[in-house]
This record gives sequence, C-alpha cells and structure tokens, in this order.
Amino acid sequence: MVLDHYAMVFAIEELKKRNYTGPVVHIAHDFETMVTRDLAASFRGTILMKLALKLNAIKTARAEKQLACASDVVATLTEFDAGEFRKIGARRTVALPPGYDGPVAEASWRKDERNLRVAIVGSFAAKTRCDQISRLRARSYPDISAFSLGPEHRENRRWL
Repeated sequence: MVLDHYAMVFAIEELKKRNYTGPVVHIAHDFETMVTRDLAASFRGTILMKLALKLNAIKTARAEKQLACASDVVATLTEFDAGEFRKIGARRTVALPPGYDGPVAEASWRKDERNLRVAIVGSFAAKTRCDQISRLRARSYPDISAFSLGPEHRENRRWL
C-alpha cells in the first residue's frame, strides 16, 4: 500500500480493520511537520489565522508521526527529511532526490520570447477567478492567456 501524502493517515486504521499485512510505503516528499510549524511561527496576520496554522501544524505532526511508525518505508526527496522521519519513529527511510538528465539552458529566455499561459482547473463561473486573471494580466503580464478546463459544458469553455 502506497500512501502519498500525510493526509492519507486515515488509511492506517482502515488497513488495520481489514487485517492488511502487506508492506506500507509512505511517499513523504518532505517533512511537513517542520514546514507547517515554521509557517505557523512566521505568520504575521490575524490571531485567528495564526491559531488555525498552529492547530494545523499540530495535526500535521501527529499524522506524520503515525505514518512514520506504521510504514515499512518512508521515501523523501532529501536525506535531511529522511533523518527527520527517523527521529520520529520511521524504521526505514530512503531518500530519492529528483533528477534531470536532459539539456540545460545556458541563458534564460528573454521576456519577449516567453509565452505565458495559465490553466485553470475549475470553473470560470466563479467571478473571483476571472477577476484574478484579469488583475494578473493588467499588472504584469498583458500577453497572458488562460483557458478554462472547468466542469461547464464543452461549448461554454472559453479563452479569457
């Protein structure tokens, strides 16, 4: 069983209920406990939002600990993150850094060579989404184009 996000922690209990005895692998990518904790600590907004972020950090830490202890292997992108999972109970970790073996661009594209596009997954029916794209276009990227991939009927899909 592969669990590819800390929010999949609910599956641990489901596997136990069904007497699952196979291997469990948690694809962690990174150590979200640290990310959410640091995000909450550095937040400089409303007290209510800060409280919500702190509660999320606590929830995330519990979920990752439970996944670390229940998994046969925890896979991360870096050895640092793998070490953090070992500290909270992971029996076995493996660091699998992303890799790219293709050509490397020597210079970045000039602005006039860029073709900027935005794919919106969802519906243009939400006025705020259209407004956000319009503001982005007006402020920084007049050439930007967007196409709705939303649930509305195919004939209603449109370019902005």
